[in-house]
Amino acid sequence: MLSIIELEILRDLIKEIQRLNSHANMYTQFMKNINVIFSENRHVQENSARFTDSEVERLMMLNRRLGEIETLIHDTSHELWSESIGKIENQNNLMGDFEIDTKIDFILRDGDPEASEDSDNILTTREVFVYYPDKEDVGKEKIDFRESCNGETDQLAAEPHCNLFHDLYDHSYGVEKPSVPLRDCLRIGSVWIEVTVRQQYFLDLETGRWDKAIGDRKLAINNGN
Repeated sequence: MLSIIELEILRDLIKEIQRLNSHANMYTQFMKNINVIFSENRHVQENSARFTDSEVERLMMLNRRLGEIETLIHDTSHELWSESIGKIENQNNLMGDFEIDTKIDFILRDGDPEASEDSDNILTTREVFVYYPDKEDVGKEKIDFRESCNGETDQLAAEPHCNLFHDLYDHSYGVEKPSVPLRDCLRIGSVWIEVTVRQQYFLDLETGRWDKAIGDRKLAINNGN
């Protein structure tokens, strides 16, 4: 029998192979378009073009919509957190702990030249581990994340930038979760948000006890046997 460490390595390898297989089509499409995407002439043209007033307004609308999504995630997480804490404190419920995750996909608008019926048309993805919110934080004013030193965003200084908007155009997390330049932000047509609660259970096989944890506080209940 394989050791625990060997099993973990094998599981990680299988997960990586599955991940690569699931994205093979996407990588193939990237390779087909890479000469166009990174064309020097196109790059110069895109960066030299100034945003029109209409484009600036569309970017600001995107910023406001993403601010609404931040509020939705924040409030939803608080609601789910309260429900999950209730399950942990309930001695009749065996759940021991939980985590809340959020996955956000930014999808091309219909009619975009690169949109395809055979693709999910996802420009980028953000995955956020939701820290358990304090009740007092609900409805609090958000911080401004504008990049004042970035000349490209000078035209967009009409209002604060929410964190999600800033993260979208300023931060890259690899091939699967790249940053989206402001010019390409105009191509976003919809956003898919998935909030997931991962319930966790811990059984001590020796004692038959189900362990629970709330921060630094630990509880334990017997399974009734």
